[in-house]
Formats: sequence, structure tokens, C-alpha cells
Amino acid sequence: MKRTKRTILVICMVALMMMFAAVPAMAANTGTDWTLTDNENPSVTINIAIEKTGNNTVFNLTLFVDGEETISKTVPGNESGSGTFVAYVAIGGYTIRIPVQGNEMGKNGLPEIIEKSICDHDWDYGVVTKPATCVREGLMTYTCSKCGVTYTEVIAIDPDNHVGGTYKKVITAATYFDAGEMGIYCKSCKELIKTLVIPKLTATGASASYNKNLQDKGNQNLTFTITLTLSDETTLNFNHAEKVNGGQKGTKTFEYDDYTVVAVWNDNNMVTSMAVTLK
Repeated sequence: MKRTKRTILVICMVALMMMFAAVPAMAANTGTDWTLTDNENPSVTINIAIEKTGNNTVFNLTLFVDGEETISKTVPGNESGSGTFVAYVAIGGYTIRIPVQGNEMGKNGLPEIIEKSICDHDWDYGVVTKPATCVREGLMTYTCSKCGVTYTEVIAIDPDNHVGGTYKKVITAATYFDAGEMGIYCKSCKELIKTLVIPKLTATGASASYNKNLQDKGNQNLTFTITLTLSDETTLNFNHAEKVNGGQKGTKTFEYDDYTVVAVWNDNNMVTSMAVTLK
């Protein structure tokens, strides 16, 4: 029987040790840092911190709702910075009683919530505390003019508020015949912000190659190629065939949209030169 009781006692002790080992450690209140919880609304906690600057005592109070800071307040305590006194501080509809002795809490009584009121909040129009961008939501913070409590609302992503700079990308390359299009894109969201016109390529130089010897003295084709050097340093060729009298000594001018060609030949059917002039 004794052995059975002893066994039961050992089992109970082990169970108690395991139970206490499973309970997480709670952050202890100290003389200079204290946290209160609204027992009727555990989502509300109030942190009290004491600072001593010279002979002055200052209380820093912060009210949290669901772990998010909603309001903070700094109030003076005792100018002497010593002795025993009790401070009463109002924050967010709560009145806090804070007994202090020698710049520490908890020696002559515990801080406590002694009163709370349900505020019929009068919210302001809100202040943008985090602007929305093209890739990130923002925050609008509203404050009650009566108790100072705040709450926030999410501002939807603003597709027009581009951040992070821009980059250019050719959408359509310009040619000698048509203008092109350049896109300006947001580096963050890659959206096309605007487009710019790329001017048509222009001719910066020209040369000609041609068949020097004509076949006979009658009317025949004078064939030649005009090579234009363009503003992007590429070249473009145009082939031409013009009816001429091979036996005619002299010059012949050919007009085209973008250039003029002057051919010179002698009476033995040989073209001696061909000049190209850009318009």
C-alpha cells in the first residue's frame, strides 16, 4: 500500500513539473516598464515606461490594439524625481493610476486601469501616412478628436503613381519611309507610361553606280543604282532605269522625290560621270 501511494505521489510530481515546463514564460513587469491589459477587452494593452531626466520623471504611455500601436502619449510626473506620489494619466478613453516611489512602479501599489469610457468617436478626414504606389498599397490614418485613438485603412494600389524610375524601349523602329515609336516604361511595374515619336531616318549622303557603256546610239535604258547613307549609318539602295539617246553628247538630269541625278556621257556611248544631289 505504501509503495502504491509513493508511486502515485511521484507520478503527480512529474505531471506537475511537465505542466509548468509547458507554460511559456511571461515578460515580467519592472519598476520602469509596466504593461496593463483591459480584462474586458484583452486586445487592448497599455505600456507604461518611466524615464528620469535629471530631477524630472516622465511617463511614456503607448496604447496597443491587437499588437498595433494606435496612440502614444508623454506626460510629466514628479519634478522632484524622488519620493512617493501617484500619477493619473488619461489615454484613449482610459484613466490609468500609476503609484510611484523612487522613480519606480510597483513598490507602493500596482499601476491599474481605474476608469474607461466608451467614446463616440469623432473621426477626422484622415491623413495619408503611407502613399500608395503602382506596386504597393498605402495607408490612411484616422484620428478621433475626442480620445486620440487612431485606426488605419488600406489605400488601394495607385496605378498612376509610378516609382523607381523609368526605362525606354523601342516599340517600332523608325525607317527611311516611316516614323517609329519609343515606349517609356515604369521600372517597378513595367507598365507603359507614355510613347514618343521616333523621327523618320534621313539621308546624310548619296552615291551612284551605273553602266558606263551604252549598247547602241538609239534610245535605250540607262540603268543605275543610288545608294543613300542614312542617319542611323545604314544604307538603302534604289535602282533606276531611264530611256536615253546613246548618241547624244551632253548631260541628262533625272528628278526623284528625294534626290536629283545628273548623268554625263560622250558621243561614243560611254557615261563619264553621274552625280547625286540630296533634296
